[in-house]
Amino acid sequence: MKRADSVMLFVVMLLFAFFGFDCERWGLVSGCGILNHLTFNFVHANIFHLACNAYCMLLMMWSGGNKWRWIIALAAAVLVSFVVPCRNLTVGFSGVLFAIVGMTLAHGKLTFKRCLPVIISLGVSVLLAKNIAAGTHIMSCIVGFVAGLVIDGIKELREDSRKLNDSLR
Repeated sequence: MKRADSVMLFVVMLLFAFFGFDCERWGLVSGCGILNHLTFNFVHANIFHLACNAYCMLLMMWSGGNKWRWIIALAAAVLVSFVVPCRNLTVGFSGVLFAIVGMTLAHGKLTFKRCLPVIISLGVSVLLAKNIAAGTHIMSCIVGFVAGLVIDGIKELREDSRKLNDSLR
């Protein structure tokens, strides 16, 4: 694991520990304040929910990728929380994980191995949770996909620009 991933994991785990399981206070509900849109990703319904999300996060970190993808994915999940109506209390890191899946799809690097953690997390959540914010998961994946396309486009433009500059020299 790269140093940046280790630091990101440490920061996220600190946030998980700080916000804990106080879903009513930090979770996302209809009509909640802006602060809740920023904190709901770090609150979990129970220890199993936290364990599944942490496990998936670790597997995705080990699969490689850019350190900025986590920040972009978190921003995508927060953006989605403002757009998708929230019918029930919503908590958890899986919106961020689904945004990562979307970004991976856009890069054309989605394999079963990379998807398996999210499938396991969703499966366990379906078994243990009363309700799942399916719209939030799907929209996070779509926003992550679009962000991945934009990032790839910027990389291609940068590479083309570099090649053009090199050919002009």
